[in-house]
Amino acid sequence: MRLFFALPLPSHVQAELATCQKIWSKTVTNVKWVKEENIHLTLKFLGEVSANQLKQVAAAARPALAGYHPFTIRVNRAGVFPHLQRAHILWVGLEDHNNMLTKLQRDLEKHLASLGFPYDTRSFTPHLTLGRLRQPTRIKLPVLPVDNLVIPVSNVVLYESILNPQGPVYRQLLRIELQ
Repeated sequence: MRLFFALPLPSHVQAELATCQKIWSKTVTNVKWVKEENIHLTLKFLGEVSANQLKQVAAAARPALAGYHPFTIRVNRAGVFPHLQRAHILWVGLEDHNNMLTKLQRDLEKHLASLGFPYDTRSFTPHLTLGRLRQPTRIKLPVLPVDNLVIPVSNVVLYESILNPQGPVYRQLLRIELQ
């Protein structure tokens, strides 16, 4: 099973971001846009995990998230990876007030590292991927057409990513509520 931990987004937030995609598609071309229902914030990509490891993964995630209470994050900018001269990923960034999201992501990362999942040493950039350019290219960063979009964070989900020709389908395996 191909697994990852993520923050699911409320449907109204996904709809706002899909509107953003429609506006951007008029000026940024050759992009494969993320399906509205698939827009999420990835916290940790695990890759291929055996069915036997699934219980261990769930058991490691629960204590990692135990000390967290619900909080909010806010969409605050547009961005690309790796950089404007060779853009490949088009995203919207998130304001991480008090670094709560970063702390949560790092705690999850540490607990999963104890199971042998590689610890990502790169700096965590809270973002929502909206599209992937088919050919990395130089672009002008589009204006962010959403204003003051607040996202509640109340749970973390373990998803299975099922790949098919029409694009990935995400199936929820576990939901951990923040207390």
